[in-house]
Amino acid sequence: MWDRNLIFALFDFAYKWEIYTPQEKRKYGYYVLPILFGEQFIGRVEAVFDRKTKKLQVRNIWYEPRTRKSLQLENKVKDTLERFEQFHLRR
Repeated sequence: MWDRNLIFALFDFAYKWEIYTPQEKRKYGYYVLPILFGEQFIGRVEAVFDRKTKKLQVRNIWYEPRTRKSLQLENKVKDTLERFEQFHLRR
């Protein structure tokens, strides 16, 4: 996702990796990843894997204003984050 202008033109999704942005200027978080659902970017998540506890800590989820949240959507995001946690456990 290095071509932010292309991502915005194709998906109307403004994404910036804020790891190098000073904390007081961040809109979201240190290491926030986009959430792709089907063919749309629906939000972003700040999740950190804690190596000591071997748990994925979801610090925040921001959904795009146009995203219609539902129990089904939230369950799919939760399931995906659980698989993401399992991926980290295998590393």
